[in-house]
Amino acid sequence: MPLSEYLQRHYELRLKDLAKEIGDTFNSSEKKGDFNVTRFLEKTEEHLPNKYSFQKTTEIFDRDGNHTQSKDFVIYDRTKNINLITTADKSLILPVDISLAVFEIKTTFTSEELKRSFKQIKEVKSLIYIKKKVKVAEYIADRLNDSTYDTFPPLGIIVAYDYDWSTKTFEESVLKYSKEINENELWDIIYVINKGQLFINYKPKDKPRLLISYVNINLGNSIDLGAAFLNFILILNNKLQGKLKAIPEIDYREEYHLGNWLWKMKAVTYNLS
Repeated sequence: MPLSEYLQRHYELRLKDLAKEIGDTFNSSEKKGDFNVTRFLEKTEEHLPNKYSFQKTTEIFDRDGNHTQSKDFVIYDRTKNINLITTADKSLILPVDISLAVFEIKTTFTSEELKRSFKQIKEVKSLIYIKKKVKVAEYIADRLNDSTYDTFPPLGIIVAYDYDWSTKTFEESVLKYSKEINENELWDIIYVINKGQLFINYKPKDKPRLLISYVNINLGNSIDLGAAFLNFILILNNKLQGKLKAIPEIDYREEYHLGNWLWKMKAVTYNLS
């Protein structure tokens, strides 16, 4: 069997399994909200590279003392920075500067839920992050380069199983509510599972922001939910790669001004000669 046919056969089987798994995620459990978040986090973590860390029910704070309400889950960086603050229930309170992406998970988008999701993402994006340039050694066109990236806020990801109005009305609502929010505080991806629909917020340089909607359709006008999920993962991973490059190394004592109460040890010098 040719390699292309072999891979395609397994890929199509995986898509069929994924379509059922993603649908089942939102179709059972007594504690529906928490269950949905947990199962969707597991599916997302299963498909993303192991270099990302995940945390449920997380608050985000900045160095000026501002903080958000708990987010459904957060993808954050542990490759450059330590975990400093843990609450009594073992959840994390994360600095905005090491947070890669925040997720808002909904069962069904109503008009109010959509607006609330936009507001919750705006809350994170408005935190004061450390503005600096991060140098990264990377290969571009087979040559090693010292690239420089500007830091920016965490990605804002909004996921819902479905919405309770027509596709056209939903798209019009997304555009309408998006125009009411500052460009720098807007969501990055909206994913509607049962519609196989993805909204991507692109920001081309020197151009107005551009919102693009994708719907995954098979022959016969059926929606391929498995392919839609994998497209979501591919786009999310692409954006996470860019965000990870711009994560700074934080000096908590200097940049977050924690020295007054964090650094309480007395220094004693010994002469070893």
